[in-house]
Amino acid sequence: MRSCTSPTNLSSIATAAATDVIPRGDAVIVEIRRLRRLPSVLDNFDRHLPASWVISLVHVGLEAVATAPLVRAAFASGRMRLVALPPK
Repeated sequence: MRSCTSPTNLSSIATAAATDVIPRGDAVIVEIRRLRRLPSVLDNFDRHLPASWVISLVHVGLEAVATAPLVRAAFASGRMRLVALPPK
């Protein structure tokens, strides 16, 4: 049986990887319900995802969420965006 060996200094590998590559991505949230806690959910995404990510809310009739105090700045800066689904 072969044993698994790891590098002696894993933290230096993680640091090198973190400084060489800026993580980019898109978070997509699909929501059609009018949830009171939706601004809090979006704020949680905003606080925990890297600043280079864009957060898209795919919705039906939830335009008002962009004016919620918790997330208003993120929508204004373009960090978050609304993508409306077509009506039925």
